[in-house]
Amino acid sequence: MWEVLVIYNNPTEVYSANVKARTVNASSDLYDYYPVLEEANYAAVAQLAQLRQFVQSDASVCSDGDYGFIDWGDMPSGTYDWDMVANAASTDWATTGEFSSIAKNHCGATAVTNFALYFANCGYSNLKINSSVYDTFVAVHKIVGNGPVMTIADEAKEYFTDRGYTLKTSSVGSFSGIQTAIGNDRPCGILLANAIVDWHWVICVGYRAYNSGGSYMRVVDGWNDTTLKFYLCNSGSTWISATQYWVA
Repeated sequence: MWEVLVIYNNPTEVYSANVKARTVNASSDLYDYYPVLEEANYAAVAQLAQLRQFVQSDASVCSDGDYGFIDWGDMPSGTYDWDMVANAASTDWATTGEFSSIAKNHCGATAVTNFALYFANCGYSNLKINSSVYDTFVAVHKIVGNGPVMTIADEAKEYFTDRGYTLKTSSVGSFSGIQTAIGNDRPCGILLANAIVDWHWVICVGYRAYNSGGSYMRVVDGWNDTTLKFYLCNSGSTWISATQYWVA
């Protein structure tokens, strides 16, 4: 007969189904049972810190669901510095609407697909499967899955490796870091939040910095096949994280 055990509080307090108490080796430690907890995961620490910052932030930055994206024609006038990664304008970007019948909450998988499409357009052609946006998404989605997902860098690396390339990533913590990444032709994955679990992944392909003030990312928003959308940092939604991507 099977005996069901329920563990309370820690691995040394075990109670059987008949409520008769037993004790395992008292010298056992939590890490004996879960050694993975001893492994440092700095990326997870950074992501959790960013999420905590969002939870504690002023909720007034949250929007009605559009994340504060701005059309090209609605951008402020005035003088500004700008830059954009090479080949962004000529890339055939994927949108979430193309895959709504086979996926859900899939902006993360769409963002990874768009990294594949962008770098395929930069010469790493094997990243675009059968020259098809749809086939590329299907392969990416098998790795990333449905969302919401808070990180996509490791999944993107796995897909690139499967296709014969080495993808490199590095965290970016400021708008000046975004400017440097764009200047080096490194698009950035940006995680935005409207609420605690209302997240959206976009790709930053450029920027516009006004001389009078105002730092804008030029983004592929995942909903439209265009690079003519902008995001004013921490306006309309909260900027949770940023990671730059390049192929070694």
